[in-house]
Amino acid sequence: MRLIWQSFQANNPSIDGSGTTIAVLDTGIDLDHPFFGSDANGDGISDKIVASQDFHGEGMEHRIRTDMERSLRIAMSSDTSLPGVAPGANVAAIQVLGANGGFTSSVEAGLQWVISNASALNITSVNLSLGDGSNSNIESAAGLISDELAALRSMGVITFAAAGNSFGTFNAQGLGDPAIDPNALAISALDSANEGAASYSQRSETLTAVFAPGTFITNAAPGAGAATQTLSGTSMASPYVAGVSSLMRQLNPNLSVDDFETFLTQSASTFSDPATGGTYRVVDVNALSSLVSGAPPSAPTTLHQHPRKFG
Repeated sequence: MRLIWQSFQANNPSIDGSGTTIAVLDTGIDLDHPFFGSDANGDGISDKIVASQDFHGEGMEHRIRTDMERSLRIAMSSDTSLPGVAPGANVAAIQVLGANGGFTSSVEAGLQWVISNASALNITSVNLSLGDGSNSNIESAAGLISDELAALRSMGVITFAAAGNSFGTFNAQGLGDPAIDPNALAISALDSANEGAASYSQRSETLTAVFAPGTFITNAAPGAGAATQTLSGTSMASPYVAGVSSLMRQLNPNLSVDDFETFLTQSASTFSDPATGGTYRVVDVNALSSLVSGAPPSAPTTLHQHPRKFG
């Protein structure tokens, strides 16, 4: 999967997500981490971070658990040694969680800020690498934030949500909330070989939009210089696809949320999952770009996974 992404970059060097902004709602962030671009004006904030807001109260540079950095590195790191999927994209960093989680009301406030500022900042997507630890295989409105997710979709802003990491607990198809919301695109995580479902990843044939790389991913970490850490989870897979959406929006600025969702699923490769007996889709950047740009897509590839026990 990484090779497919790299081949797209090699064949389309000018398509890097420029002109788009990804809003990331998560924990705090090291605002001057070099992965997020230079600080030309010396204000202590990397230039690609075009906005930062704190709706949780611990401060944007809360260093105990800076999960936002993993999302940003995957989506839009401009570091040449560890580039993100869309290194030209900007980011709006919105803290809604702390070291011990947070409240839905904070997420709602963050989404309302995105709605108010989407036009001015050209926010094209939202990443929600957060959830409540539940498991449902029924599409359902995501409580307090369902109205905001619907409003974002109507504005043309694509919302991505991590599927959840509790498959080992439930051992059944299903996703956490808010990934079950009809106005969020749920993203599940591939295993380390990018051939099948990660053992921890929640998944649903009907609710998961696509799987994406999410296991043993090198991310930005708080600390001196270009500090890194290796993590796994659907929280890594979701920003990957958010980054892909920035590439597609640069290719076709008029791309609607409905069309993106349709093209994403139509262009995906597939694999069979022995743990659930289901067939799932995997994001295919090259095939997706062909649909988005109007060119005939190549035939999707079917990935074959050796039977094994999960959980």
